[in-house]
Amino acid sequence: MEQVIDRIAELLDEPGSESSVTSVRIRSNLRAAQDLAREHLGLTEPIGQLVEQGIAQALRGVVFRAGLQAYFARYPESRPSLGQVAFALAEQEADPLCRLGPQVFEQAAAQIVADHADASPEDVIVWVHAQEALRKQTRAA
Repeated sequence: MEQVIDRIAELLDEPGSESSVTSVRIRSNLRAAQDLAREHLGLTEPIGQLVEQGIAQALRGVVFRAGLQAYFARYPESRPSLGQVAFALAEQEADPLCRLGPQVFEQAAAQIVADHADASPEDVIVWVHAQEALRKQTRAA
């Protein structure tokens, strides 16, 4: 698997290699959006280049996720907890509840996983918000 990941990454990093002709159907709404972006937003890339960029971006995402999974399979102790992932996501979104600290997100993750084993980081963030709103309401009463 690692060899496949490395090879895909190499191919994506290769500078302009030969191109091949392919038939790709583009949804009409995407074509219309491209036309509007070209006319009003200064888009200059042709549709073929946009398709190519989209494919490359999707492949980079797949390679990144596969590489991360391979890393965690080799070093399971390095996998972040659900609470850590939720806290990191909240930080990226500049959520004001980050001021409560990562331990609050860890506690929320433990609480929500007790009832919903497949909880997502977004679920944890919602739970932290709900708990904070409840605390505020209790203090106000």
